[in-house]
Amino acid sequence: MNNRSRKRRPYLAFGLLLGVAALGFSPETPRTTGEIRDITLDSTVLSVTPILSNLAVPWDIDFGPDGWIWFTEQRGVVSRVNPNTGQRQRLIELTDVFFKRSTGLLGMTVGVDKTSRQTYVYLDYTYKKAETVTSKVVRYTFDRDTLVNPFVVLDDIPASDGHNGSRMAIAPDGTLIVSTGDATVGKNAQDKNSVSGKFLRINPNGSVPSDNPIPGSYVWSYGHRNSQGLCFSPSGKLYASEHGLANDDEINRIEKGRNYGWPTVTGLNDTPAEDAFYHANNVAVPLLCWTPTIAPAGIAFYAHKAIPEWRNSLIIGTLKECDIRVLALDNAGEKITREKIWADRQLGRLRDICVAPNGDVFVATSNRDWNPTCEGFPKPTDDQIIRLRRVRTLSRSEQMARRQNQPALLSFQEPGQRLYEQHCESCHKKKGEGLADTFPPLAGSEWIKNELTLTQNLLGGMSGKIQVKGKPYEGVMPAFDFLSNQELADVLTYIRQSFGNQESTITFKAVEKVRSNQPKK
Repeated sequence: MNNRSRKRRPYLAFGLLLGVAALGFSPETPRTTGEIRDITLDSTVLSVTPILSNLAVPWDIDFGPDGWIWFTEQRGVVSRVNPNTGQRQRLIELTDVFFKRSTGLLGMTVGVDKTSRQTYVYLDYTYKKAETVTSKVVRYTFDRDTLVNPFVVLDDIPASDGHNGSRMAIAPDGTLIVSTGDATVGKNAQDKNSVSGKFLRINPNGSVPSDNPIPGSYVWSYGHRNSQGLCFSPSGKLYASEHGLANDDEINRIEKGRNYGWPTVTGLNDTPAEDAFYHANNVAVPLLCWTPTIAPAGIAFYAHKAIPEWRNSLIIGTLKECDIRVLALDNAGEKITREKIWADRQLGRLRDICVAPNGDVFVATSNRDWNPTCEGFPKPTDDQIIRLRRVRTLSRSEQMARRQNQPALLSFQEPGQRLYEQHCESCHKKKGEGLADTFPPLAGSEWIKNELTLTQNLLGGMSGKIQVKGKPYEGVMPAFDFLSNQELADVLTYIRQSFGNQESTITFKAVEKVRSNQPKK
């Protein structure tokens, strides 16, 4: 995959389902919408077992040095659970957490100090300082089944309703790595004097490591939009997932001092403006990018032999697509050679993932968060922490029979419907009903009646206040100008003729005319 290739996978109206591409990317399980069942890989069968249910939006899970799963809940609770018995122990409930949408108690990492042998827990959460929402990283000491002695490692990290990053990991050298989002202000990501839109490297005592790329600065890398997953490989390579806007979610290998492009370069540098910025600023090329977006969240490196099909891979939980992605790496860890999709719609939105020393994989669902996107969720038992464990190996005859009985991967949806599901449904929902107080409805909406304005908005994006069905909405809709004229015509027509709407068709030529009059970027 070279850096001049198209950033978008081609859309096939009557071809293979999204994901069947040159790298052998393929959906491996049919869409099941909420049915919990075993997962069968090439030769390995994994059991799918909830170990803890009825959680209040878990954000981060970490396998602790004590053999328990440690986790945060957005409202401000830190707990741990015994993965063998399901016994839960609440450790602390923070009283100063500000919780709204994508804010609250978010990132966490647990580690043992090599000198003192003391267990430390680092927490990243939002709170209000006067009327300003901000984030801070606080280190707690684990002592006698509780967290004590809070020490503020870093304060005054800009925060917003979204784009707060917040993932953390302890590096092999003992320093703390923290991802921060751009706090919805894209220019922050390129400002080296701002801690927003960065990966930060911090000493446990809050000081700046002497070998950071910018003297006196926590900044390790910059040009990030909103990274919600990071992990180290056994060899010390740092990988991260990152949310794009309307296009180009990314997987990156994070390197010292590198620029990752946001907001000028999204995904691969395949426009003249992106290419010029890329060459002038040493921009790193993603290992993989997705358009349509999938909302990749927590990631983990799988190095265990328990699940041989997943060895030397990155495992990712996704929010928008509600599945587990397994990205196989080459031996050097520099390229992704294959993507496979598992548990598609089986568990709902997946916020984080971790791996136990015995090779078990644990995932945390996020079906009760502010933006439910998976049909059939939340379930009465949501949210959950779920264990995936190898239970048996298929016999050779079972493997042959399975290959012969693989389901067909053909989709015969009309193009507009498929495009709507890929790009619009996560916000405006399956029936065009929108999300109360956040995303305006499309069903019966005057917003979609004006063909010219609607096409302009989809091509150029929009921000600010609009009135829909007598109710005000305020926010940002990204530009979808990366779609072709025919794709735009298809999805616009689908919107105008679905959900009870009965508007006229929008043609290729109509979109072409509007695009030709749009301001040049």
